[in-house]
Amino acid sequence: MVYMNSPPNYLDQGQYFDKVKQSGKTYSKWGGGGVLTEKNAFDPLFFNITPREAASMSPHQKLILQESWKALEDAGYNPKKLSEAPVGGVFIGAEPANYYHESFTGSSDAIVASRLSYYLNLMGPAMVVNTGCSSSATAIHLACESLRKGGETDLAIAGGVYANLDTSSLVALSGIDMISPTGKCFTFDEKADGTVLSEGGVGIVVLKPLHQAEIDGDPIYGVIVGSGINQDGASNGITAPPNGLAQERLLMDIYKKYEIDPNDISYVEAHGTGTKLGDPIEVNALIRAFKRYTTKEHYCAIGSTKSSIGHTGAAAGVIGLIRVLLSITQRQIPRLINFKTLNPLIDLHRSPFYINTETETWVSKQGKPLLAAINSFGHSGTNAHLVVQEHKPSEVKD
Repeated sequence: MVYMNSPPNYLDQGQYFDKVKQSGKTYSKWGGGGVLTEKNAFDPLFFNITPREAASMSPHQKLILQESWKALEDAGYNPKKLSEAPVGGVFIGAEPANYYHESFTGSSDAIVASRLSYYLNLMGPAMVVNTGCSSSATAIHLACESLRKGGETDLAIAGGVYANLDTSSLVALSGIDMISPTGKCFTFDEKADGTVLSEGGVGIVVLKPLHQAEIDGDPIYGVIVGSGINQDGASNGITAPPNGLAQERLLMDIYKKYEIDPNDISYVEAHGTGTKLGDPIEVNALIRAFKRYTTKEHYCAIGSTKSSIGHTGAAAGVIGLIRVLLSITQRQIPRLINFKTLNPLIDLHRSPFYINTETETWVSKQGKPLLAAINSFGHSGTNAHLVVQEHKPSEVKD
């Protein structure tokens, strides 16, 4: 289903590609870690959808239906019986797919989330969130807030999708030098020359209040112990590099609100797009925020899945969360690939962070649960941050 690079018919190179930057062309012919070649490999009758309607449906709608079903089954639920359960909500991060067809419902981006609610008869909130590359992390935060309120949502299906990698995206981003001409994402490296888009991005997590999940005997991969979002506000330009001060402020607000000690965070899954200016702004904001709490040095690894699979757009946050959950489960921190020499604008000397160039065993400190953070920001200016802890089963009383 996924090509590691581009399938033969992915890009009309004679028309759209040229290694020399110029208007109307792209200097990139790569699809990062994945290009979905079977976007329409979908069983409509399974979801009570007619083949004709399915032919007009956006790939985003199909992928969310399929992956949400799998996520619910993995969580131990029969999706068809959710309508008999507590209130279910759907929170999906997605940007417009530029998909137009004969069907209004099939083309509508608003229905990416609510089609699942319709099919499963879920009565909670159903929303599509678009904050650019921070969309799915923002959607997960909103799902957590809905769960925290009590009554609005008792079970949340949250995540993101990115399946609209086409020539127009590559041409537009090449025009502003956002795309790497090498086809590799050199996160935090001096060779950083832009990001690499990766279409193979869809991720879904099922969220519940911890106490209830323990009572219900649900499989628990991790616990979101803190989350938040904020905005860059005014800057040098609406598409200017991320606002480091706003990111620093967000971390401080979350750590204070949820009484989180960064001394206990031993891995940060950064946004890490592999851009020469964006990476330093992000890392330096993390350094400033952590230094407000600790003088310890080089105890926290920092990495990004984008170096491995490319930038999955609106799905980037949930992909980072899933990577962290897998790392917690395996008790390993994956190495940062494509890294050799640190970007000179990043100074890790006497900082809390280090870059692990080899996969390492993730060891808990003083018997405490493993603790990690996921950082995300979008070209919209919306920043999102999640803190995730290893689950330690407790004695639960009904």
